Amino acid sequence: LPCTPAEIVVSAIEAWHEGASIAHCHTRGANGERIYDKTMFTEIKAGIESQTDLIVNLTTSYYPPMTQDQRFEVLELQPEMASFNSGSLNFGDLGIYENSPAFMKKMAEQMLEYNVRPEFEIFDVGQIGNITRLIEQGLFKPPYLFQFVMGPKGAMPADAELLSLAVRMLPPQSQWLAIGVGRKQLEMNALSILWGGHPRTGFEDNVFYQKGEIATSNAQLVARVKRLALELGRPVATPTQARAMLGLTTQKTA
Repeated sequence: LPCTPAEIVVSAIEAWHEGASIAHCHTRGANGERIYDKTMFTEIKAGIESQTDLIVNLTTSYYPPMTQDQRFEVLELQPEMASFNSGSLNFGDLGIYENSPAFMKKMAEQMLEYNVRPEFEIFDVGQIGNITRLIEQGLFKPPYLFQFVMGPKGAMPADAELLSLAVRMLPPQSQWLAIGVGRKQLEMNALSILWGGHPRTGFEDNVFYQKGEIATSNAQLVARVKRLALELGRPVATPTQARAMLGLTTQKTA
């Protein structure tokens, strides 16, 4: 896994060359564990933006011993996009992943203040309603980007019928992606392409290229999805085209 800021930047550049338009980034410790480090986020963002036209999407996830307030700090870096966790859940064996209504409202307000486009992380279909209510309060502007997180313990399973239901529940002017964790990654990639969504791939979701074979890089996984999209008649968007679809007007500079 790429762990240092320099390694993560190189991995993003490689994925960009293979057709990626968005780089979703976390920070990692020396042993590969997920950590929160604002300085590392700053380096990652600057490195990617100085060498590519990728849309940088930073995580607002929680990792102990973070405080809730620290989850807002990456917005101060003004990435073009950041993840927006759309409700609480029992996340695997880690305990309760808390995203209370008050927390979500504050996150929405902060994203408006810093002009950061949210990527709504939907762990269960009921969380679509959480976002719809915030839209009705004027806290989000279209177009919207929903990401269905399917397959982790505690989240909705990676199931085709459930994905179909979730897509039908989306508000107008919505784009969507679907995550398939582990062995379901490629299946969800294919369904996303076939059903008019957008595929996400990479080591956060699955480190295997196929059963028994570890992927060599994020770029290898991206290249496969690009080939699949082209075979299925879905042209792959450039970062400029993706910005137009997502209502992002200009690339931000480091």
